Formats: sequence, structure tokens, C-alpha cells
Amino acid sequence: MSWGDRDICQMPNILGDRYLQTINEIYLEKIMATFTVTNANDNESDPGSLRFAIKQANAQAGADIITFDPNYFSLPRTLFLSSQLLVNDSLTIKGTGVNNLTISGDANNSGSNDNGARRIYR
Repeated sequence: MSWGDRDICQMPNILGDRYLQTINEIYLEKIMATFTVTNANDNESDPGSLRFAIKQANAQAGADIITFDPNYFSLPRTLFLSSQLLVNDSLTIKGTGVNNLTISGDANNSGSNDNGARRIYR
């Protein structure tokens, strides 16, 4: 049986769920504005920071995606936030995995929920 003989509805079973997930991710990244975090700073005027990426995404109409630079975040990194991250539009944040990225509301790095702790998202 050739590909031409197959109904398009059968393709997910033929190609596999992981393949289709990858195709969907590629498609979404093409239609969404993408911003990349390249450092662990917490400064909205620093072009490589998560806070700056969110500020830029908020300024764009429609859904956006934030990714993290795989080279910089190939080592474990923690982003210590000094205040809440304000997201006002549809936004996908694709992390690098639990072993390489931590986003912490413990701004003073005390390890406890004290006056230095912050709620991360609002």
C-alpha cells in the first residue's frame, strides 16, 4: 500500500504520536513569536533575561513562546526572581528540564518562605 492509498486520518497511527507532537511544535513555533532567555538575570531591561522576554511577549498580540538557550542552560541554573512575573497574554514557556532550570521566588536565596520570597506567576 502506498502513501497515496492511505487516508490522512490514519497518518497519526502510521507516523506515531511523538512524530506528530514534533510536527505540532514546529508549526506552533512558526506562527508564534519566539523569545529566547540567554542568562539567569532578573532584569526587564536585560535582553537575555526571562523578565525581558516576558515583557517583549506581552507587547506582542497573540500567543508567544519563550525558550531557554540550550548552551547556557546545559548546566544547572537558578533564576531568582525579585517580584512576580506578569503575563497578560497567551504564553508558552519551554524550559530545559528539571535538572537544568529552576525558577525560584526565593529572591534572597534564604531557602525559606520569608520576606525575601516572592510569588512567581500572577
